[in-house]
Amino acid sequence: MTKAPAMIEPSVGIVLTTYNGGEFLADQLDSLLAQSGVSLHIYVFDDKSSDSTMAILESYAAANPGRFTVVQNDPNSGGTGLNIFRNLPNLPPHHDFVALADQDDIWLPEKVESAIAALNKEKAGLYFSNLLMWDGKEVFGVVEKASPLQKRDYLFAGGSAGCTYVLSKEYFQHLQQILRETELGDIRRISHDWIIYFLARHHGYNVCASGDALIKYRIHPESQYGGMSLGGIGAVSRKYKMLRAGFLRDQISNALLFAREGTEDRAILLNAAKGRLSRLAVLFKYRFTLVRKKPRLLSLLFAFLSFR
Repeated sequence: MTKAPAMIEPSVGIVLTTYNGGEFLADQLDSLLAQSGVSLHIYVFDDKSSDSTMAILESYAAANPGRFTVVQNDPNSGGTGLNIFRNLPNLPPHHDFVALADQDDIWLPEKVESAIAALNKEKAGLYFSNLLMWDGKEVFGVVEKASPLQKRDYLFAGGSAGCTYVLSKEYFQHLQQILRETELGDIRRISHDWIIYFLARHHGYNVCASGDALIKYRIHPESQYGGMSLGGIGAVSRKYKMLRAGFLRDQISNALLFAREGTEDRAILLNAAKGRLSRLAVLFKYRFTLVRKKPRLLSLLFAFLSFR
């Protein structure tokens, strides 16, 4: 009897950025290595950690030969988004899929395999999903990100947390080429969640928004972004301070670096960059095509009025 040939597991490159994450890193690495149904290689870009992070990474790399590439940035890149965008162009382009990871979450074993199945089913270039709210001990809710896509919802927000993103080989190679051709210059911060989603939609790739929640997303009140998922006055206050400090203004400017000349997307972003009255005109004209959930229109109005 002829034995059936073994199925070839898809090759997945996982991009993990680290900075002083030694307290939680080993649990995350264990969860990445435990992913089912895939052959993976973990690319770690460390921002000059001063704790145990590098020792942990070196130990895992030694124990798992051929499965890790560990790079320490010099100098420090200045933030997760810059770390990712400055290093993605250097990744080998041969992987069937590429996924992004945070240093302090836990991935359920089927996370990547499920994303690949969804990407293949929908012939999509980018996958994102919901997440499990997790305090390090218990799961206490779901971060809902998988609302139906709207025509222009990518102009002023990302799809989900970047740690849920899985990219097809075609879209990843396209993204690499865009990043090689774009001068990031003196950008002080950039949201990779936003720009990766923006570029996928801006360049016509199909996007899969999944209701699966297969990441234990570590949330605590002090976390920069995750803490906003908790809601309440503290989250509103933190978001307002972030907006007042120019977060949305900076991200609009960043999107304009990548927006193609002559497109409606670029025209909308340019108007949003002019001032509050111009942003309000954009909001009035395009309304619910800018957000995936109708209540988010009030949040966008709040954000538009929070800076000059």
